[in-house]
Amino acid sequence: HLGEKKLRERVPLIYELAEEYMGIDPAHECIPVRPGAHYTMGGIYADVNAATPLRGLFAAGECASNGIHGANRLGSNSLVESVVFGKVAGVQAARFAKSVQNSNAAVLEKQAQAAEGRALGLVTKTGGKEKHSVLRREMGKSMESGCGIYRTAPEMQATCDKIGELRERYKNLNVEDKSSVWNNDWLGALEVGYLLDVAQVVAYSALNRKESRGAH
Repeated sequence: HLGEKKLRERVPLIYELAEEYMGIDPAHECIPVRPGAHYTMGGIYADVNAATPLRGLFAAGECASNGIHGANRLGSNSLVESVVFGKVAGVQAARFAKSVQNSNAAVLEKQAQAAEGRALGLVTKTGGKEKHSVLRREMGKSMESGCGIYRTAPEMQATCDKIGELRERYKNLNVEDKSSVWNNDWLGALEVGYLLDVAQVVAYSALNRKESRGAH
């Protein structure tokens, strides 16, 4: 009822998104409304000093479960998580770093080399058949079905099974771009591996939580 000119003036980004991704002209058609993932809320236990049970590791922001919200997160709590606990984490991490001696450099070097080897293995491996874009799409579809707004045990179990299948297929991944700089194909492959880790944790946690806890 506002007309195209007014909509393009006041909400140009929404107008363009509707046109580009849905093929819809908001001046003449309704924009569909559907649920979407907003954030990953908590998971890493942290105390009021942002310290985790792992000595020397501090967590703040959306990754941290520091007890400032209950079954769901209120709108402004994300600001508290980032600004307040972000500063606390920085101060406490700096204080901790000054209080301890340097770690064994050889051990750290070995860990770094192992991580580098895993990452490089994705791009140097040959003979793989799977595409990370396909795995990511199937993962997203399964997670929306089993771990979306409405959840049932059979659907969550199906998602757990699907994530397990995708993790096995990930071992047969093929990164087509073999370059060592600005390689978005490689980056996408790395991201999917980590996403599958998180998806598996979410799916199994949701399945095993028998009572309602609000947000999962």
